Amino acid sequence: MRTATRRPSTALERFAQAWGDRYPASIDSWRRHWDGLTAFFKYPVEFRRLIYTTNAIESLHSQMRKNIASRKMFPNDDAVLKILFLNIRNFSNRWSRRQGWDIVMNQLVALFGDRLKPEVVDGL
Repeated sequence: MRTATRRPSTALERFAQAWGDRYPASIDSWRRHWDGLTAFFKYPVEFRRLIYTTNAIESLHSQMRKNIASRKMFPNDDAVLKILFLNIRNFSNRWSRRQGWDIVMNQLVALFGDRLKPEVVDGL
């Protein structure tokens, strides 16, 4: 019996023709893990934005670096920790107020309602 794995797309094949000589290990890895790589796209756009948090993390790191670099000296280690704590707290407040969060939560309930805690589902 044949397995149910999908063949990589023709776009990947075109990419492999253009860049395969330069990045053979990456392309081989993409081919081997194609089902896992493309599973991301079965979710709605709002949900994919939630999953893909690199921009948010990079934004937090950038803000932390900026606040540390703007102050050349700190009186002690606790002062640095306080600055970093405030950065994380402020960032968390902004993250929790993101637009469209209610849409994402409703999609989570629709997709994974049986896995969510009842208090999360009841809060909607």
